[in-house]
Amino acid sequence: MNVLNVNGIVRIMSNRRIGTGFVVVDDGLIATCAHVLGPSRPEKALVVFQGSGEQREAVVLAESWRAEEAEDIALLRVSGELPTGILPLPLGSSLGTEGHPLTTFGYPNIGEIEGARGTGTILGHGMNTKAGQPLLQLRSNEITEGFSGAPVWDEVRRRVVGMVVIAARTDPLGKLSETAFATPTETLRAISPALQVSDVCPYRNLEAFTETDAMFFRGREHVIETLVDNLQNEPRLLAVFGASGSGKSSVVQAGLIPRLRNGAVPGSDRWDIIVTRPTDAFFKQHLTYLDQASTSVALVIDQFEELFVSYNETASLEVMTQLAHLLEHAPHITLLIVMRDDFYSLLMRQETLAMWLKGRVVNVWPTLKRKEVESIIREPAEVMGWRFEGGLVETIVVDVLATSEKGRNKDKNTTILPLLEFTLTQLWERHVDGVLTHEAYRRIGGVTGGLRQWANNAYYTFEERLRPLVRRIFTDLVHLGDEEQHIPDSRGRRTLSTLIHSDAERTDVSQIVQKLVADRLLVASQDQESKHEIVEIIHDALLSEWGLLKQWVEEDRHFLLWHQELERRMHAWAETNADDPTKRDPYKLFGGSDLAEALGWLNTRSSDLREDERAFIQASRERQEQEEQQKRRYTRRIFLVGLGGLGLAVGAAAASRWLVSEKAALPPKTALPPITLPYSYRGHHNFVRGVAWSPDGKRIASASDDKTVQVWDANSGQTLLTYTGHSDDVESVAWSPDSKRLASASRDKTVRVWNASSGQTLLTYTGHSDVVWSVAWSPDDKRLASASADRTVQVWLQL
Repeated sequence: MNVLNVNGIVRIMSNRRIGTGFVVVDDGLIATCAHVLGPSRPEKALVVFQGSGEQREAVVLAESWRAEEAEDIALLRVSGELPTGILPLPLGSSLGTEGHPLTTFGYPNIGEIEGARGTGTILGHGMNTKAGQPLLQLRSNEITEGFSGAPVWDEVRRRVVGMVVIAARTDPLGKLSETAFATPTETLRAISPALQVSDVCPYRNLEAFTETDAMFFRGREHVIETLVDNLQNEPRLLAVFGASGSGKSSVVQAGLIPRLRNGAVPGSDRWDIIVTRPTDAFFKQHLTYLDQASTSVALVIDQFEELFVSYNETASLEVMTQLAHLLEHAPHITLLIVMRDDFYSLLMRQETLAMWLKGRVVNVWPTLKRKEVESIIREPAEVMGWRFEGGLVETIVVDVLATSEKGRNKDKNTTILPLLEFTLTQLWERHVDGVLTHEAYRRIGGVTGGLRQWANNAYYTFEERLRPLVRRIFTDLVHLGDEEQHIPDSRGRRTLSTLIHSDAERTDVSQIVQKLVADRLLVASQDQESKHEIVEIIHDALLSEWGLLKQWVEEDRHFLLWHQELERRMHAWAETNADDPTKRDPYKLFGGSDLAEALGWLNTRSSDLREDERAFIQASRERQEQEEQQKRRYTRRIFLVGLGGLGLAVGAAAASRWLVSEKAALPPKTALPPITLPYSYRGHHNFVRGVAWSPDGKRIASASDDKTVQVWDANSGQTLLTYTGHSDDVESVAWSPDSKRLASASRDKTVRVWNASSGQTLLTYTGHSDVVWSVAWSPDDKRLASASADRTVQVWLQL
């Protein structure tokens, strides 16, 4: 809640008096001033909800009544549930609010109008009633009679920090006309422990700053200015790259977007700005909307690397092509890409989009200057009115810079920013009357120890029997990278249901996830389309900084890599018929060595496999057994046919001996060689256009109009891999001389080079302007030649 929600305010009517109150607890508890209800406590009062207009009777609570000459507070409770849409107003501390702007809402006597807003400034503490009760002094030329009991909403803290109690009357000199006083929330809390006072934290733990956090986002002004300059020069596309933990998402969302809304780029104050990520439910709908939009739109795609982690190659290429089409044909669209720089090489292989990046890239470096670090630490707290103990800011700055230097010396990307934000969040939660202390910083473990200590504490609070489940949940939420391709491990997103491997563990897994979310190690959200709960690790910093998680991943890496391939194969199988599993392509199931490996994992890690995964392996086993039975039956038929032929030959021989003797001059007939049954490779769903043996003789590759290249085991006929990167028919396929790579030519006008073992696209050539019919490797393994309907043969170098 960023502004005062007047729906939670009520008009109070009692003994012909009219005043204001506001909902403070969702069970129907309402706060107001005692003098609004009269000199003595009435049993009941009528309240009218501003948000709905509904009138209710409320009981005045005797235990919370404080007369006007004391604290002047009354609490009321309405019976039944609150009207629809009515929510309690959040309460925050009044300490350190001096100078903050305020908003309020009351019921002054202004004729037919029921309710009016008021604004002003909080001047601070220091005043008391005659009875010695503390007050907040306010300055406002709108607070008057009828505002008694109204909430004082702090625009900075986005909380109610007091309740209007006195509007001063103008003195004989015409002064004090803008003076009012409020009861601090601390006094309300002391009277009723049911009230919860919670403040907005100006630090973001391990989460990115968003546009609503812009007032707290400090210290990155230089890089924000660089982004603005780049968009001013070229407003069509901006790619923002940076290491994990460099703050690139925060810089764009909390730094750049507010500047755009204020017109930093000509016309940007009228842009419709959409922030999304590839795994969002409505991501593809956003792209479709942009293709049809007629007004200026800026699309911010955060965590763009998800296109390479969570999408198959065909789907990823489709998105890239769609984005390139928008850039080429929709001049009113501005595209902002935010991506981890580890994935830069993968993006550059997508030439349809990579050609647009020249001169449109900004790198957000993880290294920070001393003044930037000081601003990040000190200024958000000052906005809220908090302060640090003397010397604490300097201590934290020294620790941050020293840790950053160690990271550079070890030649690794530093994740100091998320560690710093986590530490500052912990420090803020331990503040003492608005002061952040050295003692709290020591207990946290400083900048480098805080996250590890927090994660370890969270893990070891689980009872022994649940810890294996906790471990599995975390490793299930890690997507393993590829060292050869220099792709790092990263967070993955999963539905809660996929983390549950059996009904017996459903309750345990759900409770573990809830606790880890409460401990801020996981993040849970709801998919807006499917309504499923989505779970992910809160930040990649956990993957690099939490020793236990790193250990688990390394110990299970072999299994986890195989499990990722299992999920890919299951998805490809399911895609062949989403509605009826019995009609899915059986050639997408495991077979041969793949099945043998799967059966091994099924025997040793069955509890780490979901029911549907175990069913997929079982279906693969049954399918292979059926094929083996068919082969045996077919071999037997061939054998019996051979025996039958032999019997006929014996009978015929006796009858024809005389012919042989009569025609001895004829040359003897040469016996025919035995007939052998070749393998039949099935798996394509359309015409097969090309086929090639690998030079080592172990595999066969085929090209098809189903847009795929498939690789087969030449001895067993089992499908080893299916490559799905092309967007049109594949016309030709060729092996590299070393049998490690494949090249394919397609009607999509491209030549693609694949890793023959992993299926990873290594290179994409887009020089032809028409169908590519054929492709061939040079004997030295360094060049490719391709023939095209554009009447050219092209030779590609630097392979």
